[in-house]
Amino acid sequence: MQKRKKIKKVKKIKKLSKKFIAECKEKLLKKYEELMSLQKDVKTLLFDEIGDEADIADSVLGKEMVQELTDTQRKILDLISLSLEKIDKGTYGICEHCGKMITKKRLKVLPWAKYCIKCQNNIEK
Repeated sequence: MQKRKKIKKVKKIKKLSKKFIAECKEKLLKKYEELMSLQKDVKTLLFDEIGDEADIADSVLGKEMVQELTDTQRKILDLISLSLEKIDKGTYGICEHCGKMITKKRLKVLPWAKYCIKCQNNIEK
């Protein structure tokens, strides 16, 4: 009598619909344009230095806070660019850590997400 080999069921990765990906792409492009516009506004603020010493001190503090914001904005711009590349390659929505699909719910809120919730939480620990 032959022993039956157990066949593991391979879970098929659900793909995102073309419509959903198009919606995400639209959000990504809109956010990209918004951040680029803010970057231009911030550069104008960074180079406006007029007034006495107190004004300049306030300006320096303000510039530091603005610079911090722009660093965050640059990171988001990079993530958006990466997401747009993934859309073109057909790999959008796949977690870079575990390879599973990122939920639609997460992508609706954060269309530039690189990781699923579980992996993101593990990374942040």
